[in-house]
Amino acid sequence: MNSLITNFKEFHISISYKCNFKCEHCCQHSSPEDILTINDSDKNNIVDAIRNAQFDKIFFSGGEPSLCLKEMDEFISIIKSSINSNSKIGIITNGWFVKNDQLLNQILEKVNILYVSIDKYHLKYITIPEIKKLCDECNTRGIEFQCISTVDTPEDLLNISDWEESLGYKIQFQVTLSVGRALDNNIVSNENRVFTQDTKFDLYHCPTYGKVLYDPRYGFNSCCCNLLYDKDLEEDRHQICCKNNIKDFIKLDFYNFINDDNFFDPAIVNELIELKYPIKTTPICTYCKYKFTNYFLARKNIRSV
Repeated sequence: MNSLITNFKEFHISISYKCNFKCEHCCQHSSPEDILTINDSDKNNIVDAIRNAQFDKIFFSGGEPSLCLKEMDEFISIIKSSINSNSKIGIITNGWFVKNDQLLNQILEKVNILYVSIDKYHLKYITIPEIKKLCDECNTRGIEFQCISTVDTPEDLLNISDWEESLGYKIQFQVTLSVGRALDNNIVSNENRVFTQDTKFDLYHCPTYGKVLYDPRYGFNSCCCNLLYDKDLEEDRHQICCKNNIKDFIKLDFYNFINDDNFFDPAIVNELIELKYPIKTTPICTYCKYKFTNYFLARKNIRSV
């Protein structure tokens, strides 16, 4: 494989769907019973990307990635001996290991960045004081720390304010996505949120701009959630959005659409504003799904006629 001409901001590796939590809103249906993890073919695809593309940051996610420390260690060793030797290593976690000081130390020694989930669903398994301990440990070690919460009611925003006061730390939040177990449990935002002229989000870039994601079920992909786990789009999405190797992936029209500096189309969004197009995710994710179904999917169907 020739060296890639593209440098990426981030590479997100979903190691496994297995998780020791079983949150009601999980987009992936992750649980202790889910045994899906990366196989040898996945490992080869991931290693190929690590050795042939440059990433500023490389994240391990899941499921719960800390349940797969052996796989994490294997990849970190390859990262350190590759063109990504200076990449920051991150983990996106539920933070369960804070209950075990030895395991906590073992994991924090591996990473430069830690993102932990905190919301009413995760707090059935972990406490605010435990997250506070994790935050303090990261601050002491100079590890970049971020709390991420999902919200689907106005009360959730009030809870976030209380948690921020307890933690002494700002919490990032997003609307609960109506896919996966959230869809099964009919968990949706109870506000009829719509596009508005003063909606505050990056109008010019998708949230995954400059990022590459790898999932053991789908391979390389461009979407962290809304399109990826929508069952109704499964067959078409795989053909349009996913590839098993990174070289083919970055040639996809959809990948290049996501990473185009002209990604945002004001005319379409203005049309959606006039129609009061309802959204259950963030505005930009609904815009992307609109483009997928009304442009990429429509174009594919025309070609197949």
